[in-house]
Amino acid sequence: MPSNRPKPTALKILEGNPGKRPLPQNEPKPLIKKQSCPALLDPIGAAEWKRIVPELERLDLFTIVDRSAITGYCVAYSKWVKAETVLKKDGLVYKITKTDRNGTPVSDYWMARPEVFIAHQMACLVLKYCIEFGMTPSSRVRLSAGKKVEDDKEMEDLLD
Repeated sequence: MPSNRPKPTALKILEGNPGKRPLPQNEPKPLIKKQSCPALLDPIGAAEWKRIVPELERLDLFTIVDRSAITGYCVAYSKWVKAETVLKKDGLVYKITKTDRNGTPVSDYWMARPEVFIAHQMACLVLKYCIEFGMTPSSRVRLSAGKKVEDDKEMEDLLD
């Protein structure tokens, strides 16, 4: 499904500027600086941060202003893993026994665990974050592993 959102220039450059349109000259360039893992992340979220941030930094897709988005991604990822862990252990559904006023069992029925819905919501949220940062297979296919631009002079040459 195509997106109407503009792509960051860094992603356009990695893709080789397929539309051959002029790249924006006045796009804000946030500071690219090593970011520490936020303290609010649990061990699962912190491990995911440590797994993806170095690669995003290497591709110049992670700047100082992206910290909250990646933190949100890691929180959603952690909740997704926890919900899936419960589902793996306990199954997708559980049995509820309906009783009458005296407490006598009347009938049984099955209900989906709350973790089914949590896992689904978090998986959708993780995917949205992944699309924003070019971390899906379809996003990677469009990227080219070109030479990393080291300074402004090389960037100007590339843009010309």
